[in-house]
Amino acid sequence: MDRREFEDLYKVYYPKVYGYLYRKIADCFAAEDMAQEIFAVCYQKFDTYNPQKAKLSTWLFAITDNRLKNYYRDKKDYQSLDGEEPPMEWPGNGYVEEAILLEEQKRILAEAMEQLPLRERLIVRKKYFGNLSSKEIAAEMKITDTNARVILNRALHKIYEYFRSSGYEV
Repeated sequence: MDRREFEDLYKVYYPKVYGYLYRKIADCFAAEDMAQEIFAVCYQKFDTYNPQKAKLSTWLFAITDNRLKNYYRDKKDYQSLDGEEPPMEWPGNGYVEEAILLEEQKRILAEAMEQLPLRERLIVRKKYFGNLSSKEIAAEMKITDTNARVILNRALHKIYEYFRSSGYEV
């Protein structure tokens, strides 16, 4: 696989792999680290990929699932040197409250996004859910880079104001 092919693969599948991992482990830092490891393995092992056996996405997610199994196995096999159990999050430690707050913030974000004009909504999604740069967004939408950044800034300001009007200090 040459560098350009890998960059294309990375741009298309990184957000999907990261999102999948994040939903499974709910730790953004671990999900990011794991996604990076997965793409490193993918780059190193690409010559083993056989398009006759499976689609590229299937192959990539098989690697992802194997890495996820290793993550859970390693977590289960955790042994503290001082004999203590691994740290656990209990509802009394604010875990439930944090989960409820996060769900509420997701709901408000979805509402705020729906209030945006289509163009602004598309740019926010491409930037934050598609991990595209403003230059890439501009090229896709056939606008200037500066215009893409201005539209994004306005959209983020509207989202910020929506959160404030919903009682959140951001």
